[in-house]
Amino acid sequence: MENEFPCVLSLPHIIFIQGIGGTDRRYRLQRVIETIEHYDPDILFLQEVDDNAPRSRYDCQYQKLSTALDFPYHAYQRNVHLKQGAYGNAILSRFALHDICHLDLTVPMKKRRRALWVRCKLT
Repeated sequence: MENEFPCVLSLPHIIFIQGIGGTDRRYRLQRVIETIEHYDPDILFLQEVDDNAPRSRYDCQYQKLSTALDFPYHAYQRNVHLKQGAYGNAILSRFALHDICHLDLTVPMKKRRRALWVRCKLT
């Protein structure tokens, strides 16, 4: 029986938490890069990605990850503004992204919530 689907995609979702983790609770972006490389994703969904925040050495994390992991396409959404820098959601992709939308999912009287929505053509 032939597979009716022309391809299989790897689509991991990672709650990134600013790249701080492991048993030592230190910021080591290279450790995150190595973990992601193991899964060889085609499209990567990330939450809590820092941009110019002191706790992550002022790195623009989605750009560093995009370069290190050879994802030519990316979208970023700042959700929380810090005293210095911000953090939010990111999508990194090997396929072109278009129709990028920032959706507000906030419920009244609750913490602000947003989603990053994109379309991509898998060819």
